[in-house]
Amino acid sequence: QARDATILAEHIAKAGITQIAVQTQPLTTLWCVLGDGTLASMTYEPDHDVQAWGLHESADPILAVCVVPTSSEDQVWIASKRAYGAAGNYRVLIERLAPLDHGDKPQGWCFTDSTGVFDGFIGSGLNYTPSNQRITGPYGIFEGFQTGDHVVVEVTSGPLPSGEYQVAAVAGDKSWIQLADGPTTGENSKVTVYVSASSFYLVPHLWGRVVDVLANGVIYQGITVGAQGKIDLPARVTHVIAGLPYESVVRPMRIDVDAQQGTTFGKVRRAYEVALSFYKTQKPSIGTEQDNTRQLTLGDDAMALWTGAVVEALGDDFNRHGDLYIVQDNPLPLAVRSVAPRIEFEDA
Repeated sequence: QARDATILAEHIAKAGITQIAVQTQPLTTLWCVLGDGTLASMTYEPDHDVQAWGLHESADPILAVCVVPTSSEDQVWIASKRAYGAAGNYRVLIERLAPLDHGDKPQGWCFTDSTGVFDGFIGSGLNYTPSNQRITGPYGIFEGFQTGDHVVVEVTSGPLPSGEYQVAAVAGDKSWIQLADGPTTGENSKVTVYVSASSFYLVPHLWGRVVDVLANGVIYQGITVGAQGKIDLPARVTHVIAGLPYESVVRPMRIDVDAQQGTTFGKVRRAYEVALSFYKTQKPSIGTEQDNTRQLTLGDDAMALWTGAVVEALGDDFNRHGDLYIVQDNPLPLAVRSVAPRIEFEDA
Protein backbone atom coordinates (compact mmCIF):
# COMPACT_ATOMS: atom_id res chain seq x y z
CA GLN A 1 0.00 0.00 0.00
CA ALA A 2 1.33 3.43 -0.96
CA ARG A 3 2.28 5.81 1.83
CA ASP A 4 0.64 9.20 2.27
CA ALA A 5 3.49 11.54 1.27
CA THR A 6 1.66 14.61 2.57
CA ILE A 7 0.91 13.29 6.07
CA LEU A 8 3.04 16.03 7.70
CA ALA A 9 2.19 18.67 5.10
CA GLU A 10 -1.48 18.25 4.29
CA HIS A 11 -1.80 21.86 3.11
CA ILE A 12 0.56 21.27 0.17
CA ALA A 13 -1.92 19.51 -2.15
CA LYS A 14 -5.03 21.30 -0.92
CA ALA A 15 -5.62 22.85 -4.38
CA GLY A 16 -5.28 19.46 -6.07
CA ILE A 17 -2.43 18.08 -8.20
CA THR A 18 -2.91 18.41 -11.97
CA GLN A 19 0.44 17.12 -13.22
CA ILE A 20 3.51 15.30 -11.90
CA ALA A 21 7.10 14.96 -13.17
CA VAL A 22 10.02 13.16 -11.50
CA GLN A 23 13.61 14.42 -11.40
CA THR A 24 16.23 11.84 -10.37
CA GLN A 25 19.50 13.80 -10.59
CA PRO A 26 21.09 15.28 -8.52
CA LEU A 27 18.30 14.57 -6.00
CA THR A 28 15.09 12.58 -6.40
CA THR A 29 12.45 15.31 -6.57
CA LEU A 30 8.75 15.02 -7.35
CA TRP A 31 7.49 18.17 -9.12
CA CYS A 32 3.73 18.84 -8.96
CA VAL A 33 1.62 21.46 -10.69
CA LEU A 34 -1.26 22.42 -8.40
CA GLY A 35 -4.77 23.50 -9.30
CA ASP A 36 -4.10 27.10 -8.20
CA GLY A 37 -1.13 27.52 -10.58
CA THR A 38 1.48 26.92 -7.90
CA LEU A 39 4.42 24.51 -8.27
CA ALA A 40 5.23 22.12 -5.43
CA SER A 41 8.22 19.84 -4.97
CA MET A 42 9.00 16.89 -2.73
CA THR A 43 12.64 15.92 -2.27
CA TYR A 44 12.72 12.21 -1.51
CA GLU A 45 15.88 10.38 -0.41
CA PRO A 46 14.70 7.40 1.70
CA ASP A 47 18.26 6.14 2.35
CA HIS A 48 18.85 9.34 4.32
CA ASP A 49 15.34 9.64 5.80
CA VAL A 50 14.67 12.76 3.73
CA GLN A 51 11.15 13.64 2.63
CA ALA A 52 10.69 17.40 2.32
CA TRP A 53 7.94 19.40 0.63
CA GLY A 54 8.27 22.93 -0.68
CA LEU A 55 5.93 25.39 -2.38
CA HIS A 56 7.21 27.47 -5.31
CA GLU A 57 4.84 30.39 -5.71
CA SER A 58 5.28 32.44 -8.87
CA ALA A 59 3.82 35.86 -9.67
CA ASP A 60 2.06 34.13 -12.59
CA PRO A 61 0.34 30.73 -12.85
CA ILE A 62 2.33 27.62 -13.75
CA LEU A 63 0.52 25.50 -16.36
CA ALA A 64 2.73 22.44 -16.81
CA VAL A 65 6.02 20.82 -15.81
CA CYS A 66 8.31 18.23 -17.37
CA VAL A 67 11.76 16.77 -16.72
CA VAL A 68 14.42 16.18 -19.38
CA PRO A 69 17.08 13.67 -18.23
CA THR A 70 20.71 14.52 -18.98
CA SER A 71 24.07 12.94 -18.22
CA SER A 72 24.48 15.21 -15.19
CA GLU A 73 21.63 17.23 -13.63
CA ASP A 74 18.14 16.61 -15.00
CA GLN A 75 16.54 19.71 -16.52
CA VAL A 76 13.19 20.87 -15.11
CA TRP A 77 11.03 22.81 -17.60
CA ILE A 78 7.76 24.64 -16.94
CA ALA A 79 5.08 26.39 -18.99
CA SER A 80 4.00 29.67 -17.38
CA LYS A 81 1.34 32.24 -18.22
CA ARG A 82 3.19 35.55 -17.88
CA ALA A 83 1.50 38.95 -17.82
CA TYR A 84 3.26 41.72 -19.74
CA GLY A 85 2.64 45.22 -21.07
CA ALA A 86 -0.90 46.57 -20.83
CA ALA A 87 -3.36 45.04 -18.39
CA GLY A 88 -4.86 41.80 -19.67
CA ASN A 89 -1.96 40.90 -21.97
CA TYR A 90 -0.10 37.65 -21.33
CA ARG A 91 2.10 35.10 -23.02
CA VAL A 92 2.63 31.41 -22.38
CA LEU A 93 6.38 30.91 -21.96
CA ILE A 94 8.51 27.78 -21.80
CA GLU A 95 11.13 28.25 -19.09
CA ARG A 96 13.86 26.11 -17.54
CA LEU A 97 14.73 26.07 -13.86
CA ALA A 98 18.33 27.09 -13.14
CA PRO A 99 20.74 24.28 -12.18
CA LEU A 100 21.02 23.46 -8.51
CA ASP A 101 24.81 23.90 -8.66
CA HIS A 102 25.12 27.67 -9.09
CA GLY A 103 28.87 27.93 -8.46
CA ASP A 104 30.73 30.47 -6.35
CA LYS A 105 30.68 33.48 -8.70
CA PRO A 106 27.76 35.91 -9.21
CA GLN A 107 27.55 35.00 -12.92
CA GLY A 108 25.81 31.75 -11.90
CA TRP A 109 23.49 33.10 -9.21
CA CYS A 110 20.14 32.91 -10.95
CA PHE A 111 17.67 33.54 -8.14
CA THR A 112 14.88 35.44 -9.85
CA ASP A 113 11.81 34.21 -11.74
CA SER A 114 11.45 34.21 -15.56
CA THR A 115 15.05 35.40 -15.75
CA GLY A 116 17.03 37.00 -18.55
CA VAL A 117 20.85 36.87 -18.55
CA PHE A 118 23.37 39.12 -20.29
CA ASP A 119 26.98 37.92 -20.50
CA GLY A 120 29.30 40.59 -21.86
CA PHE A 121 32.15 38.20 -22.64
CA ILE A 122 33.55 38.83 -26.15
CA GLY A 123 36.73 36.80 -26.32
CA SER A 124 40.00 35.84 -24.65
CA GLY A 125 43.54 35.58 -25.95
CA LEU A 126 43.02 38.70 -28.10
CA ASN A 127 45.98 40.88 -29.01
CA TYR A 128 46.44 44.56 -28.07
CA THR A 129 48.93 46.50 -30.22
CA PRO A 130 50.08 49.84 -28.70
CA SER A 131 51.22 51.36 -32.02
CA ASN A 132 47.63 51.57 -33.31
CA GLN A 133 45.75 51.08 -29.97
CA ARG A 134 43.87 48.15 -31.47
CA ILE A 135 42.53 44.95 -29.95
CA THR A 136 42.45 42.37 -32.73
CA GLY A 137 40.60 39.08 -32.98
CA PRO A 138 38.88 36.83 -35.53
CA TYR A 139 36.66 38.22 -38.28
CA GLY A 140 33.32 39.44 -36.89
CA ILE A 141 34.20 39.12 -33.21
CA PHE A 142 33.25 42.76 -32.58
CA GLU A 143 29.95 42.57 -34.46
CA GLY A 144 27.50 45.14 -33.12
CA PHE A 145 30.16 47.50 -31.73
CA GLN A 146 29.99 51.22 -32.44
CA THR A 147 32.23 54.18 -31.77
CA GLY A 148 31.62 55.41 -28.22
CA ASP A 149 30.86 51.99 -26.77
CA HIS A 150 32.76 50.82 -23.70
CA VAL A 151 34.68 47.63 -22.99
CA VAL A 152 36.27 46.13 -19.91
CA VAL A 153 39.71 44.68 -20.61
CA GLU A 154 41.37 42.04 -18.43
CA VAL A 155 45.06 41.64 -19.24
CA THR A 156 46.52 38.14 -19.06
CA SER A 157 50.02 39.17 -20.15
CA GLY A 158 51.73 42.40 -21.15
CA PRO A 159 51.84 46.01 -19.88
CA LEU A 160 48.32 47.22 -20.83
CA PRO A 161 46.50 48.20 -17.60
CA SER A 162 43.29 46.26 -16.96
CA GLY A 163 40.19 48.45 -16.79
CA GLU A 164 37.40 50.08 -18.77
CA TYR A 165 38.10 51.75 -22.11
CA GLN A 166 36.04 53.64 -24.68
CA VAL A 167 35.94 52.45 -28.29
CA ALA A 168 37.31 55.04 -30.76
CA ALA A 169 36.87 53.05 -33.98
CA VAL A 170 35.64 49.69 -35.27
CA ALA A 171 36.95 47.74 -38.26
CA GLY A 172 34.63 47.32 -41.21
CA ASP A 173 34.98 43.53 -40.94
CA LYS A 174 34.53 43.76 -37.13
CA SER A 175 37.90 42.09 -36.52
CA TRP A 176 39.32 44.89 -34.34
CA ILE A 177 38.42 47.85 -32.16
CA GLN A 178 40.58 50.87 -31.39
CA LEU A 179 40.77 52.13 -27.81
CA ALA A 180 40.37 55.88 -27.37
CA ASP A 181 42.69 56.06 -24.36
CA GLY A 182 44.89 52.99 -24.71
CA PRO A 183 48.67 53.33 -24.28
CA THR A 184 50.65 53.96 -27.47
CA THR A 185 54.03 52.58 -26.40
CA GLY A 186 55.33 49.34 -24.96
CA GLU A 187 54.96 45.69 -25.85
CA ASN A 188 51.86 43.91 -27.12
CA SER A 189 49.42 42.47 -24.55
CA LYS A 190 47.12 39.46 -24.46
CA VAL A 191 43.67 40.43 -23.23
CA THR A 192 40.13 39.25 -22.47
CA VAL A 193 37.38 41.67 -23.52
CA TYR A 194 33.87 42.24 -22.15
CA VAL A 195 31.10 44.60 -23.27
CA SER A 196 30.38 47.26 -20.63
CA ALA A 197 26.99 49.05 -20.72
CA SER A 198 24.24 50.45 -18.51
CA SER A 199 21.19 49.78 -20.72
CA PHE A 200 20.09 46.32 -21.83
CA TYR A 201 17.19 44.98 -23.93
CA LEU A 202 17.13 41.84 -21.86
CA VAL A 203 13.61 40.76 -20.81
CA PRO A 204 11.03 41.72 -23.50
CA HIS A 205 8.61 39.15 -22.04
CA LEU A 206 8.51 41.20 -18.81
CA TRP A 207 7.66 44.58 -20.33
CA GLY A 208 5.99 46.72 -17.66
CA ARG A 209 6.94 44.39 -14.78
CA VAL A 210 9.17 45.24 -11.81
CA VAL A 211 12.32 43.12 -11.58
CA ASP A 212 15.34 42.52 -9.38
CA VAL A 213 18.78 42.71 -10.97
CA LEU A 214 22.12 41.21 -9.99
CA ALA A 215 24.77 43.02 -12.04
CA ASN A 216 28.49 42.37 -11.50
CA GLY A 217 27.55 41.11 -8.04
CA VAL A 218 25.63 44.29 -7.10
CA ILE A 219 21.91 44.09 -6.26
CA TYR A 220 19.40 46.50 -7.83
CA GLN A 221 15.78 46.06 -6.74
CA GLY A 222 12.55 47.62 -7.97
CA ILE A 223 13.64 48.18 -11.60
CA THR A 224 10.71 48.69 -14.01
CA VAL A 225 11.15 47.04 -17.41
CA GLY A 226 10.62 49.41 -20.33
CA ALA A 227 9.42 48.82 -23.87
CA GLN A 228 11.14 45.95 -25.71
CA GLY A 229 12.45 44.66 -22.37
CA LYS A 230 14.80 47.57 -21.68
CA ILE A 231 16.52 47.77 -18.30
CA ASP A 232 18.46 50.90 -17.28
CA LEU A 233 21.07 50.66 -14.53
CA PRO A 234 22.93 53.50 -12.76
CA ALA A 235 26.36 52.11 -13.68
CA ARG A 236 27.99 50.27 -16.57
CA VAL A 237 28.38 46.51 -15.99
CA THR A 238 29.51 43.43 -17.89
CA HIS A 239 27.12 40.78 -16.55
CA VAL A 240 23.41 41.06 -15.73
CA ILE A 241 20.83 38.66 -14.28
CA ALA A 242 17.30 40.14 -14.20
CA GLY A 243 13.92 38.65 -13.37
CA LEU A 244 10.84 38.76 -11.21
CA PRO A 245 11.66 38.82 -7.50
CA TYR A 246 10.56 36.11 -5.12
CA GLU A 247 11.00 35.46 -1.41
CA SER A 248 12.35 32.19 -0.04
CA VAL A 249 11.05 31.31 3.42
CA VAL A 250 12.21 28.55 5.77
CA ARG A 251 9.92 27.97 8.78
CA PRO A 252 10.90 24.98 10.96
CA MET A 253 8.18 23.03 12.74
CA ARG A 254 7.38 24.06 16.28
CA ILE A 255 9.44 22.35 18.98
CA ASP A 256 7.73 20.62 21.90
CA VAL A 257 9.47 18.43 24.47
CA ASP A 258 8.67 16.54 27.65
CA ALA A 259 9.29 18.63 30.77
CA GLN A 260 9.12 18.08 34.54
CA GLN A 261 5.52 19.31 34.62
CA GLY A 262 4.43 17.52 31.46
CA THR A 263 4.68 18.38 27.78
CA THR A 264 5.56 21.89 26.63
CA PHE A 265 2.75 21.77 24.06
CA GLY A 266 0.61 24.88 24.54
CA LYS A 267 3.11 26.48 26.92
CA VAL A 268 4.07 30.14 26.61
CA ARG A 269 7.60 30.36 25.21
CA ARG A 270 10.19 32.56 23.56
CA ALA A 271 12.84 31.69 21.01
CA TYR A 272 15.64 33.89 22.30
CA GLU A 273 18.57 32.57 20.26
CA VAL A 274 19.27 30.32 17.29
CA ALA A 275 22.31 28.49 15.96
CA LEU A 276 22.29 28.27 12.16
CA SER A 277 24.53 26.44 9.71
CA PHE A 278 24.61 27.87 6.17
CA TYR A 279 26.12 26.54 2.95
CA LYS A 280 27.18 28.95 0.21
CA THR A 281 24.77 31.65 1.37
CA GLN A 282 24.76 35.44 1.70
CA LYS A 283 22.44 38.12 3.15
CA PRO A 284 19.70 35.94 4.67
CA SER A 285 17.29 37.43 7.22
CA ILE A 286 16.03 35.90 10.46
CA GLY A 287 13.28 36.69 12.93
CA THR A 288 10.33 35.36 14.90
CA GLU A 289 7.85 36.96 12.47
CA GLN A 290 8.00 36.67 8.68
CA ASP A 291 7.43 40.39 8.10
CA ASN A 292 9.82 41.49 10.84
CA THR A 293 13.27 40.04 10.19
CA ARG A 294 16.80 41.42 10.22
CA GLN A 295 19.42 40.79 7.59
CA LEU A 296 22.67 38.98 8.30
CA THR A 297 25.92 39.69 6.51
CA LEU A 298 27.91 36.47 6.64
CA GLY A 299 31.70 36.56 6.69
CA ASP A 300 33.98 39.49 5.90
CA ASP A 301 32.97 39.92 2.25
CA ALA A 302 29.32 40.97 1.84
CA MET A 303 29.17 39.62 -1.74
CA ALA A 304 31.05 36.34 -1.28
CA LEU A 305 29.14 33.16 -0.52
CA TRP A 306 29.76 31.91 3.00
CA THR A 307 29.71 28.48 4.60
CA GLY A 308 29.68 28.01 8.35
CA ALA A 309 27.71 28.36 11.56
CA VAL A 310 26.49 31.44 13.42
CA VAL A 311 24.65 32.06 16.68
CA GLU A 312 22.19 34.95 16.57
CA ALA A 313 19.94 36.55 19.18
CA LEU A 314 16.19 36.67 18.55
CA GLY A 315 13.26 38.48 20.18
CA ASP A 316 12.39 38.78 23.86
CA ASP A 317 8.60 38.39 23.57
CA PHE A 318 6.83 35.38 25.07
CA ASN A 319 4.03 33.75 23.04
CA ARG A 320 2.51 30.34 22.38
CA HIS A 321 4.10 29.57 19.03
CA GLY A 322 7.85 30.29 19.27
CA ASP A 323 8.13 30.57 15.50
CA LEU A 324 11.39 31.09 13.64
CA TYR A 325 11.67 32.40 10.08
CA ILE A 326 14.71 32.35 7.80
CA VAL A 327 14.04 34.54 4.77
CA GLN A 328 15.91 35.34 1.56
CA ASP A 329 14.44 38.38 -0.24
CA ASN A 330 17.59 39.20 -2.23
CA PRO A 331 18.46 37.54 -5.57
CA LEU A 332 21.14 35.51 -3.80
CA PRO A 333 21.63 31.86 -2.75
CA LEU A 334 20.21 30.48 0.52
CA ALA A 335 21.01 26.97 1.77
CA VAL A 336 20.31 26.09 5.41
CA ARG A 337 22.04 22.94 6.69
CA SER A 338 20.79 22.96 10.27
CA VAL A 339 18.66 25.03 12.65
CA ALA A 340 18.98 24.81 16.44
CA PRO A 341 16.71 27.32 18.21
CA ARG A 342 17.15 27.92 21.90
CA ILE A 343 13.77 28.25 23.56
CA GLU A 344 12.72 29.22 27.04
CA PHE A 345 9.41 27.80 28.26
CA GLU A 346 7.30 29.41 30.94
CA ASP A 347 6.68 27.08 33.91
CA ALA A 348 8.21 24.12 32.06
